[in-house]
Amino acid sequence: AGFYASGKPAPSASEGNPLGLVKSSDGGETLEMLSFEGESEIHFLGAGYETEAVYVVIDAENSTVAPGLHYTLDDGANWQSSAAQGITAVTIQLAVHPTDPAIIAFGAEGGVLLSTDNGNSFTLITESTPLSAVTFSPAEPGVLYYGLRQLMRLAPDGSDPVAINMPEIGLQDAMIAIAVNPNNSDELAFATFDSYVWHTLDGGENWQLLADPAGQQITE
Repeated sequence: AGFYASGKPAPSASEGNPLGLVKSSDGGETLEMLSFEGESEIHFLGAGYETEAVYVVIDAENSTVAPGLHYTLDDGANWQSSAAQGITAVTIQLAVHPTDPAIIAFGAEGGVLLSTDNGNSFTLITESTPLSAVTFSPAEPGVLYYGLRQLMRLAPDGSDPVAINMPEIGLQDAMIAIAVNPNNSDELAFATFDSYVWHTLDGGENWQLLADPAGQQITE
């Protein structure tokens, strides 16, 4: 189990603060320091499921890049800058296509913004509506899941987005993350800002609550 991440180290850790871009290939047992150690804490980060494409938004200039959207295709050895034209709303989350490193999406206050040219230009591909989470499905090339309090599925064939049956989310809560099983598109999960975690094995027909608002695991 691998992932890319950023943040701050523990007070007793030897890594630089902030961590910059780090990678783990063993579920977090060890971290590989890739870029910007001691210089940048990255709040917008996305990676391709089957590629080494990693996109980041840098808030302040560091020794390698200026503020803005940047990407690497080789685990931080080299960085390219993106023009990010067409972003007209506050962005909330960044998603990277699982197999095509040129395709990325921003979840924004105005909807889903899609780029097919490495983030140089973006187009609004959904209705102008706020959302808080977006992800590409690694099980269905080009399919996007997104939403605020309603989970939506958008196929790349130009058809209208489809609402997924799901548990009710309170008006003061919203989705913070969405995940799709890479081997089974019917298995979905989402988490909310209030720490609810829901899971379905049948595309939303039935849902199981995995964690309550206190972050405690639900057992049956």
